[in-house]
Amino acid sequence: MIQELLALAVLLAACSGVPALLSRGPGFSSGRVSAALLVLACGAIVALAALGTALDLGAFEGFSAWAREAAGWLPRTELGLDDRFGSDPLQRWFLVPIAVLGGLSAVFGLRYWSAVRHPHSAGRVRFFLGTLVAGMLTVVAARDAFVLLVGWEAMALSAFFLIGTEDHRSEVRAAAWLYLAATHLSSLALLALFAVWHASTGSFALDPNLAIDLDPTVRNVLFVLALVGFGTKAGLWPLHFWLPTAHAQAPGHVSALLSGVLVKVGFYGLVRVTWLLGTPSWWWGAVLIALGLAAATFGIATALGQTDLKRLLAYSTVKNVGILAVGLGTAELARSFRAGDIAALALGGALLHVWTHAAGKGLLFFAASAAVQGTGTQTLDALGGLSQRMPRTALAFLVGALSISGLPPFAGFASEWLVFMSLLLLSTAPAYPVQVAASIGVAGLALVGALGVGTFVKAYGIPFLGQPRGASGAYAHDPVGPMAWPLGVLAGACIGLGLATPALSVAIDLAFTHWAGVAAAGPLRTLAPLPALAGACLALAVLVGIVALVLRRRIAQVPVAYANTWDCGYATPSARMQYTAASFSQATVEMFGRALATHHRPPRLEGFFPARATLVVQVTDIVLDRVLAPALRRIGQALAAVRVMQSGRTQAYFLYMLVLLVVLLLWRP
Repeated sequence: MIQELLALAVLLAACSGVPALLSRGPGFSSGRVSAALLVLACGAIVALAALGTALDLGAFEGFSAWAREAAGWLPRTELGLDDRFGSDPLQRWFLVPIAVLGGLSAVFGLRYWSAVRHPHSAGRVRFFLGTLVAGMLTVVAARDAFVLLVGWEAMALSAFFLIGTEDHRSEVRAAAWLYLAATHLSSLALLALFAVWHASTGSFALDPNLAIDLDPTVRNVLFVLALVGFGTKAGLWPLHFWLPTAHAQAPGHVSALLSGVLVKVGFYGLVRVTWLLGTPSWWWGAVLIALGLAAATFGIATALGQTDLKRLLAYSTVKNVGILAVGLGTAELARSFRAGDIAALALGGALLHVWTHAAGKGLLFFAASAAVQGTGTQTLDALGGLSQRMPRTALAFLVGALSISGLPPFAGFASEWLVFMSLLLLSTAPAYPVQVAASIGVAGLALVGALGVGTFVKAYGIPFLGQPRGASGAYAHDPVGPMAWPLGVLAGACIGLGLATPALSVAIDLAFTHWAGVAAAGPLRTLAPLPALAGACLALAVLVGIVALVLRRRIAQVPVAYANTWDCGYATPSARMQYTAASFSQATVEMFGRALATHHRPPRLEGFFPARATLVVQVTDIVLDRVLAPALRRIGQALAAVRVMQSGRTQAYFLYMLVLLVVLLLWRP
């Protein structure tokens, strides 16, 4: 019964954008109808996930009996949804953030991408937003490789059209085509994955019982293909090259969906394949940890050097995908050595990070989009002092930044702490290679955490603090109505998820038991002191609130006096004396040397009264700009020699076919 309702909700999501697409005027009503339908579908998904979890926990026993009886009254269909569609504990954990962020994106887009401001693209955006959400839900709910691939292609094509919304701009077209090339690579790897799976098992069903007798070589091939196929969509380094540009050029509410949950669909695929293949080889976990650390380190270091706000947030997503991979790799490594408790901690941390990152990154992109819409620019050096004109937006961005940085009492702290704790425990394992891998992981996560804090100090301080730079923010104001509600919901989630970790651990236990096939020695809340951690976070939040209230009252009682501070010789401070995005991160970025693709041009200061000077520190993508782009240019130059064959003459093409036919006839295999 739940499968049928889930399929109907996904179908409703896919069709939700039709009213807006068929609307011929800039009216607001068709957009509201489409948003309402998508919110209704997403709400049904969340309700069904909650119901399924409650039933798995043994609640509503009477309801379960009634549901089974009611299911017998319903007319039976030949769709076979039980074999093709489902909502087991692992699937439900990923369905919820997709549905929540999908519904909030639809609401935010009502005013952000309204038909009045964008009459030619608003309907198209709402249509493909619905098909994107439906595609992601289909991939997660699929129990059959064919259904998964159908959802995968719907998701991929919808994201392509959404990224290319403003296709009159050359950089948007380039971002969309780069994404399409990456998604073709991903799809080809998945086609090979499921072709090998079918050839080895004789079935397209995603059933772990079929993998029991698989040859070890076949299992390794399946893992590598899954790593390429799903890792590309997840943005796992070095397959992340499409992500920063695509997320930076898409409309803001689409960027929130791409960074918040679309990359998690790729991570879900990795989790699902490791569940499908059962007990892993030890090197699977080592590879995932290595790639995860590389993604986290390079992602956050590159983010620190960015001068574009949305690109900075996009590279931060690469870092968080790395943390997810480290968590899954630690769980795989621990499971290969029969350390079930450590595997439960690691996978639990990764699963919790799926939710916390979705909330934090969705909030950051919504707040950044509001700031970009109010100022007309997403260049950090053109922003400044926005907290004076957009105080609620600045507060929402600050909450998201603190959560993404993994600081208590916010949501990101609990998830990153669980992954960190699992690595610490794994570093004491008796096997020396495991100790080395885990110890490197501990040091790497500590470095990533420090760089993450510095990155979001820059991301918040440059645009929101200080004095305005130019007139870009003169008319900026806080969003109202549909744009304001998602900010409040996600800000509450960034705080509430950190405090609700003990309650969420029950659903995480169900997901881990389903993934591992066996339960851990104890529930997650006893393996890690989650109630004590939540209590400490709550106490910290209350303490900070009390201190802030006391300081505010004291400041209000003190008469305000204005005077010049000690200004070190600067009698009239101006916005030019503030840190720029490049100068803020210059020292840290240069520490990485050639590991990052950095272009550094220092200012030239000559004489006692030097003219205006500019510091340039550009951090580009080392994989795309130093490896892929030069390689593709060389291939293009090599193929230019045979381009003369493309003459456009029909006679020449017939001659080519004749020559090829003669060669095939003469060739003897």
